[in-house]
This record gives sequence, C-alpha cells and structure tokens, in this order.
Amino acid sequence: LDEMDLAVAVSSRGNWYAYGNAHSFRQASIRRLGTNQLLERIEISGVGWPVSLAASPDGRYLAFAYGGDSSNVLTYDLYQKQRSMRQRIGSWRDRVKRGSLAWDAASRRLAVGMEDGRIILFDALTLKQDGLLIGHRAPAQATVFSPDGSRIASCASDGTVRIWDADQYVQLVVLRPPGNPSLYSVDWSPDGGQLAAGATTGEIYI
Repeated sequence: LDEMDLAVAVSSRGNWYAYGNAHSFRQASIRRLGTNQLLERIEISGVGWPVSLAASPDGRYLAFAYGGDSSNVLTYDLYQKQRSMRQRIGSWRDRVKRGSLAWDAASRRLAVGMEDGRIILFDALTLKQDGLLIGHRAPAQATVFSPDGSRIASCASDGTVRIWDADQYVQLVVLRPPGNPSLYSVDWSPDGGQLAAGATTGEIYI
C-alpha cells in the first residue's frame, strides 16, 4: 500500500484485506494477509475511485463507496462473484466521506457518512435507502453500528459524537469532548457500553 491508497478493509476473520486507490481507478484488489498473495481483482465499471470499503461481518460481501463525478454505493458478493446494482447517493459536491462506510453485525444494513453531515442507511441486499440521520453540522467522518445493531454512533468535524436509534432514525445523545476538537473516528466497546472517539489533535476520548 502507498500514500495514494484511499480505502482499505479487512475481513472479519482477518484472512484477507481489500484496497482501492486513485491508481487503480474503478477497481479494488483483495490480497491474503500474511503472504500478500493477490486473491481477486474486482473491476467496477461506470463509477469513479473507491473512497471507502467495508467487509461484511459474515465474510460474504465487500461494500464500496465511490467518488468522482457522483457518489455511489454498491456491494460485491464474494461467493457468487457478482456485484449489485449501484446506488447513486450524491453529486461530486455532496461526497461520501473517506472511511465512513459501515455494516451492521447481521450484514443486512449499511450506513455511510456524507460531506454535508448526513448519514444515509441502506438495505445491504437491495441498496434501497431505508433511513436518513440528520444532525451533524459538518462532514460526517465515521459511522459504526453498535454490536447489537440497535444504535449507530457517528462523529464529525463539528466536534460531536452522536448516538442514533438505528430503527427509529432519531438522535438519542450528543456528546461533545472538551475543547470541541474535530473528530475523525469512533467505535464501540465489544459490549456496546462505551465509545472511543479519535480527534485530529491526536487525543482519544472515551
């Protein structure tokens, strides 16, 4: 991997990783962890470059969020070796944020953060939009489902971590770390009882 790599995903079993970059326009590669053996190269026609990749927890799907002239989301079935129809979700001005694509634990839903702060939810099989979360006032940098799938945590450049009801699409809690730093990553503890968020200052808040 090099500095041009825009998106990386690791399988839930830790046996392969996928990546895409500006050099590999309209494609992503899958390699075996440890040996770096190339396992598969996925060609995706009609879209731009991958800005976010996410491997489904069940190991079957690889989800892509693409940038370029428009923002698109699609999935690739690693068992059947076929891609879904892509879903356009924005223009070049309304971009998907790098690294903001996330699966729920059941591998049935996807969430993606947008440049304008919105978070869009999809049915992972049909790619039909089934929810919209509005609250962030700056780019939504990261999204993550809770381990039980009932909540979504997101963080943004507005300095907030927000917790949402994943079924009712309502905001439950807004957390603001001291100093209101710009936040770029967030994740749940395994039991879903705590959150950790990373800031551009290099600090981590729990």
